[in-house]
Amino acid sequence: MKKYLIMLMVFIMWCTGLPVATNYISENSVFLSDNAISEAESIEVEKTQESIFENSYTSTFEETSVAEQAESIIETEPVNTVRVYNYKTEEIIVMELEEYIVGTVYAEMPSSFEPEALKAQAIAVRSYIVHNILYGDRESGHPGADICTNPAHCIAYTTIDEVIEKYGEVFAEESFNIIRQAVEETKDLIMTYDGEVINSVFHASSCGFTESCADVWGGDLPYLVSVSTPDESSFYSYYGKMTFTADEFKSKFASYQCDFSGSIYNWIKNIETNSIGRCESVDVGGVTISGNTLRELFGLKSTKIKITINFDNIIFETEGYGHGVGMSQYGANVMAEAGKTYEEILKHYYTDVELEEISLEWFK
Repeated sequence: MKKYLIMLMVFIMWCTGLPVATNYISENSVFLSDNAISEAESIEVEKTQESIFENSYTSTFEETSVAEQAESIIETEPVNTVRVYNYKTEEIIVMELEEYIVGTVYAEMPSSFEPEALKAQAIAVRSYIVHNILYGDRESGHPGADICTNPAHCIAYTTIDEVIEKYGEVFAEESFNIIRQAVEETKDLIMTYDGEVINSVFHASSCGFTESCADVWGGDLPYLVSVSTPDESSFYSYYGKMTFTADEFKSKFASYQCDFSGSIYNWIKNIETNSIGRCESVDVGGVTISGNTLRELFGLKSTKIKITINFDNIIFETEGYGHGVGMSQYGANVMAEAGKTYEEILKHYYTDVELEEISLEWFK
């Protein structure tokens, strides 16, 4: 009966020309008090399957009575639906959870990856979404929704229609079916730690070890600690190199009180690294800058950084791709190629977690 009432409400809204809206949640808000870096970065997908969305969050959403109506609909089926803010169309929509996961996994991981890696990604995405529904801040970044489609803030998402438009119906259907199978074979499975759904952030590629949550965002989540990861240097975007002129370099620090007088060779000093070789801090013009801030300022792929000065140029060379916390997507595929199951992959990257089915008790 409840299901028919929901369908009737949606039909009425459709007939009156009102968009069916939803709600969104903050992202990795459990340990990001200021939401400075909240990214669950998508892997840089092959040319035939790339993320539809850009890495910038510029849209805003004003709550309307339609969003409030959608919220009342959602409350009747809290486990099976999710409120998604599409940052490109600036709309909030209500989606069936498992269907949303299909579009998200598609945008986050190539369908050519191993089935067990795709299953691990599906569970990581599902856990991330449910964590946001349960514990997220709906007023941060996407008011009124559980999650958004901006990969720089939450996680990427695409539809089969968008893929058909770019690559044709045959490719779209074949690749979506692969993703759908991975999602269906892990239906309702999520990761928990000490009885709570985890904030299962992930990234494209690591360089020997993943990062701990504490080193990147300052929080202390026991399931997001540094762990080893297989050799990922074969990932086509593993190595990065960016060159900046002296003027370009100085312009990045316009809001800092850096002293750039004297030789360019004296601008950068005291590069501190952690136990896994990632940059923790560096002195730039007498000002201490964190490795994560340096990465953000220059758009570097990771904080595993080598800095070289060559006359009037400053060169950054990096290894790995992403913030480095949680599951390495490319590493997951390497593990799957070696015969590891999705459960083994997830329990390697997320320390001491358990796999459980979504429980109605969590939503009461």
